[in-house]
Amino acid sequence: MKYNAIIYGNKSKSVKENPTTRNFIHPAHHNFNMVFNIMLGIKMSVDCNLDLPMFTPTDKDYKIKCEFGVAPYKTDNSDLVKACTFFDYAPKIFASIRKFSGVSKEQYLESLGPEKILSYIFKSNF
Repeated sequence: MKYNAIIYGNKSKSVKENPTTRNFIHPAHHNFNMVFNIMLGIKMSVDCNLDLPMFTPTDKDYKIKCEFGVAPYKTDNSDLVKACTFFDYAPKIFASIRKFSGVSKEQYLESLGPEKILSYIFKSNF
């Protein structure tokens, strides 16, 4: 059995992790909207970045913060609708790290973008 340490303030707690019990995010999960909006924000962010072949990062590139308005979703509390905002910090820096590591935009979006989860939903593989 594997133990993970969870830190609460200044205290840490050991928690047993049972490998047979896993929480998967699926359309009926209470956090599905949040996860899906994060995936949409990642896609929007990656699509906005230009692939500059001779990009050399500067100090200003580390301080860039982009804001994307993502689709609103309903909350658990009655019929309240909450807007979702996705923030992307230093997008050019992370794009250059992915490029340097040999990860294309398509590969990155395939692993983290909303298309993957939508294909699972439509194929009923969740």
